[in-house]
Amino acid sequence: MYELAEKFEASIPRIETASPQDIFVWVKNIIAEKEAAGDYRGAQKLRWELGNIITETTPGAEHADDAVVIKEGQKIIGAALLAPGHFVGFFVLPEYQRRGLGKKLMEEGIERLLSRGDKKIRIDICDHRTEKIIENLPPEIKKHLNIREDFLDD
Repeated sequence: MYELAEKFEASIPRIETASPQDIFVWVKNIIAEKEAAGDYRGAQKLRWELGNIITETTPGAEHADDAVVIKEGQKIIGAALLAPGHFVGFFVLPEYQRRGLGKKLMEEGIERLLSRGDKKIRIDICDHRTEKIIENLPPEIKKHLNIREDFLDD
């Protein structure tokens, strides 16, 4: 019985804090894993997606001072990068998407910024999935957002 409870607990995604450097290393590692497995198309796709979201070259990343990750067991399955007054970006591994984890990361990141004293949180919308997540956030969180759609592709 104990083993079953332990296995179940390990499979429940949980949110933890991390450093921006942890996120940058995670990004490099997941791309390297795809390449090592011979999945060059998958690696290239991740490189393109992550390059716009949570790498050292993402606009705002140079000011990042905090991050949150979502883990299943010891495996990081998603991450959000934070800077003062700015929710820089987030990403959930493709095999874990469409489970509400992106919304959890966004809510946790915004709450973290608000708890630090930021009154308005800038968030740049880069795709329609992010736009949909923001639309479904609770009003008490949305009222603190300064939403920029400059980067949204039509």
